[in-house]
Amino acid sequence: MPDTIEFSDRMELYRRGILKLPEPRVIELNVQVMPSSNVTKPVRVKWRSQGALSISLYQDRTLVRNDFLPSDEYETAIPFGMRTAAQTTIFKVLADYGSGEIAEKEAQANITNITKYPTGSTPSPNGHDQPVIFEAKPEYIEDTGSLNSVFTNLSDRCADYKVKGIQSLELSVDQVMDYRKLTTALSYFPKFNFTIDQTVTIQAGDQFVRLVYQGNQKGFQGFMTPTNTLLGSDDVKADVMLKLVFQFGVGVAIESTEMNTIKLNLERNPVNKMALVARVVY
Repeated sequence: MPDTIEFSDRMELYRRGILKLPEPRVIELNVQVMPSSNVTKPVRVKWRSQGALSISLYQDRTLVRNDFLPSDEYETAIPFGMRTAAQTTIFKVLADYGSGEIAEKEAQANITNITKYPTGSTPSPNGHDQPVIFEAKPEYIEDTGSLNSVFTNLSDRCADYKVKGIQSLELSVDQVMDYRKLTTALSYFPKFNFTIDQTVTIQAGDQFVRLVYQGNQKGFQGFMTPTNTLLGSDDVKADVMLKLVFQFGVGVAIESTEMNTIKLNLERNPVNKMALVARVVY
């Protein structure tokens, strides 16, 4: 015990070994200009802010919406032409954590940053016979399909783009049966550093529940059983989204033990449809 103890109803006292300092708020924000030969370039804005109650998105200081989820994305387009080639659009995420606590982060979408590949000079990873005029090495590789197809396509695209490593891997489902299957795989990853994002809205008879969860597996266990019970009720109507986010620090290879273990564990009770998002480094 310390030599002196202080009490206050207006301040929080932090002393080593007694109370833990609050974790700093971190907003992950990525703005990616997608390859296109059109006069406007599609832009995808993705963010994740653990602990936020609501998210407001601004484009060049103009509010887009103020009811986004803590982990969400938004797609728009930026005009491109001779007079707008140097145009930079600024996106800002403002996260509301309640009790007056707000944090924000900005990122730029500069259409001049798209990597150019001359037509016919390099194989096109987009699957077309001819490469598009602008072909970018994406920071994120995304795919949707069966478990085997998304991992196979990820491996192929990593080889095409000459990816050095995978920094993070997001695996998500949005169907009730796949939700229940994916929850059975959570206990297979005790040694992995992963977090869970969940948004579930359930209407079963006169029962209605909406649950948004962000955190680790241990905290999720208390919500999983009652949620699955409601999902198994008669005449249930539900919108679900369950996402597992694995972090690998500086990055792991696509053929690494970590990636192989994740795939093998998911194959024990494979889902029908899965969305995969991998953040890669070159």
